[in-house]
Parts: sequence; C-alpha cells; structure tokens
Amino acid sequence: MSETLTPTPLSSRLRAETAAQHQQLDDEITARNLFGSAQGYRDFVRLQYRFHRDLDPVYRNPQLAAFIPDLQSRNRFTHITQDMADLGLDAPVQDTRHGPEFFASLPTQTAIGWLYVAEGSKLGANILDKLAQNLGYSATFGARHLAPDPAGRGPSWLAFKNMLDDTAIDPDACIHGARDAFAHMARYLAGP
Repeated sequence: MSETLTPTPLSSRLRAETAAQHQQLDDEITARNLFGSAQGYRDFVRLQYRFHRDLDPVYRNPQLAAFIPDLQSRNRFTHITQDMADLGLDAPVQDTRHGPEFFASLPTQTAIGWLYVAEGSKLGANILDKLAQNLGYSATFGARHLAPDPAGRGPSWLAFKNMLDDTAIDPDACIHGARDAFAHMARYLAGP
C-alpha cells in the first residue's frame, strides 16, 4: 500500500522560505527603535509609504482581483497617504528602478508573492498599532494604516492564506516575489 504525500501548502512554503529575511527585517526595525519617539515613527510611516506606494498598482491589478476578489479593499496606500498628511510629511521621491510601471507589469504569480509580504505584515501591525497609540497616534490620526481590515486581522489573513493554498499558483514564482518584496523593504530601510 502506497501513501500519498500531501504537498506542503504554499503559505507554509512562503513562511519557511522567507523566514530569515523576515526576521532580519524585523530585527532591523526593532534595532532602529522606530516606535521609540515621534521622529522614529515618522521615519516608519515614510518607509511604509514608499513600500505601499510601490504596491498600489498591484492592488489595482484586475488579473490579481480574479484570485483575490477583495483585493482593492485590502490596499492601505490611501490610509498611509492620510497618515503622511496628518504627520505633515512630504512624499519621498519615487524609486526609479522600481516605479509604477515595474509593479504594474509584475507577472501575476510573482505579484502574489509581493502581496504575501504586504498582507502578512497586517498581522504584526497589531503590535505596532499599540506602540503607535503609546505615541498618541490612532486609527483616525497618524496610524490609519495600522488598523485592521474591516473583517479583522485574523479573518482577513485566513482568507488570503486560503487563496494561496487553494489556488494553482507557481510556488517558485510566488516565493521569488516574496523574497524580492522583503529585499525591497530592506533597501528602503537601509536608506535612500
């Protein structure tokens, strides 16, 4: 009698194959103490703005919406833009290597990997939201982008995770996209 091996769910593979990058990014953010002062928090919001400005075309991609029906409502870019205005921050210069055209033309499977990073960060935002509140920011001023999706953090992530695991997605392309997303965020954190 032969056993049928159940393939590893894509969400599990993504978590395993990006764990080191994810931990390194978390460690760097912690080391910079971005939630230790109002100035540090403004730097964090700028960082978030740059990353989500880049991903805005991905969240607006109709081909991706076929995989993720509530894709546009998941987009945090408008909230981050409002947070920037609350904090009196000017928009940073767009990265010329990875402008809107780059993100608008990402292959669907690779773009889902980028979304994995953005959507997964919403789970960790629960802790960051509390830290922002300690600095006087809230879901109505300065920390809108850290608020949970309307469905809640857990249900929103579970719906995204189920899409990853239940849809025929090229795992290698998706993992490549997630690794690129973590590296992209790390470059932004490292400086201009």
